Amino acid sequence: MYKPSIYANLYVKHSRRAKNTPRVARPWRPRVVAWAGPDAFIRNRFYEFDNWYKARIHKPELLPKLHLIDPDTINESFEEKIKDDNQKKNLINIGFKRLEQNLTKLSSEDLTKLENLAIKNKLFLDFNKIDSSNQLTLFEHFNIFDDLFMPGVYFYNVQNLDIFWNKKEENTKIYFGNIIKAIETTNPPNIKIGNIFNNENKKEVKNGFNTLLMLNLEGPGLENEEKDFQNDEQKQLINIEIPEKEELLIKHLNKNKQIIHWFVGNIPLNGEINDGNTLINYIQPMPFYGTGYHRFVFILFKHMEIINFEKYFLNCDDFSSFTSRIFNTNSFYKNFEDKITPSSLRFCQIKWDLSCDKTLNSLGVKSPRYWYEWNKPLKPEQKEFPL
Repeated sequence: MYKPSIYANLYVKHSRRAKNTPRVARPWRPRVVAWAGPDAFIRNRFYEFDNWYKARIHKPELLPKLHLIDPDTINESFEEKIKDDNQKKNLINIGFKRLEQNLTKLSSEDLTKLENLAIKNKLFLDFNKIDSSNQLTLFEHFNIFDDLFMPGVYFYNVQNLDIFWNKKEENTKIYFGNIIKAIETTNPPNIKIGNIFNNENKKEVKNGFNTLLMLNLEGPGLENEEKDFQNDEQKQLINIEIPEKEELLIKHLNKNKQIIHWFVGNIPLNGEINDGNTLINYIQPMPFYGTGYHRFVFILFKHMEIINFEKYFLNCDDFSSFTSRIFNTNSFYKNFEDKITPSSLRFCQIKWDLSCDKTLNSLGVKSPRYWYEWNKPLKPEQKEFPL
């Protein structure tokens, strides 16, 4: 019969044996360290020597330069806002005077009724009766006048202009910045030009002609294939020492180029667009892949006499190539400034689809592709979770 030893219940202080567990058959011995030679203890064998680590200081994370938004720079003071308003007053109207509207003044009782309906969300407005054609804030938001002509000019819409591609006017009608699909613009649009009214007599102007231009404000996008539209006078001005504001204006005018998609001149005032002289045939809008939405503008000019626009396009008779359609609206307007006056403007936004590649290939241009270069993802340094 097995009998435990008389020393089994005794516990020796600082011993390697557990107090309340059975003894292990083998005694405790130190762990064996595998000897890898003297090369294992070289300082820079497995890690790069770092002074931060040697000094027991946490190495700071190297973060990329981020775009910091300072609220003090965004919020303008009252004096700065007043300056902007004063600058807007100095704008030049290159078109006709704004048509006066007969507005009916409501009584205080009618205003209180409308206010009560608005509070109860029962006030309905007929948007067809609201005239939004002369809201300059829309054109200012999309930077239409600056990219079309030059900074500091504007004009009012005094002539009705309805543009739509398909029979369904609701989906393809152009207003002020609405989005239209490129595949729906393969054929020329249907255009209805309205009458123009005299602001003094408030009578229709029956004599005269119109000229319609369709432009892509985003420009050609191919800098190497652009033509030089600078005049000799502008080249001489650049070499002369001139103030900074004028120098910036000249640079803006030289870079301010568009693509012309359609040019119809000398349209009778009460006639249709087919009655005019088509100098540049219609071509579908063709924004490049990855460049987002492009602004396409229809601008209407009013003039009293028939104008020979062919003299302006003497250098290029054939508009079958892409580079031949590079156009400068500001220089065109400067040449005929004494004869034509802008009377109406509509614009829309169009994005790339597969139909744009076909039109580019028909012009002998490969469809370019653009992608946004994102920064590398920010990976913070991994740290051991503190226990």
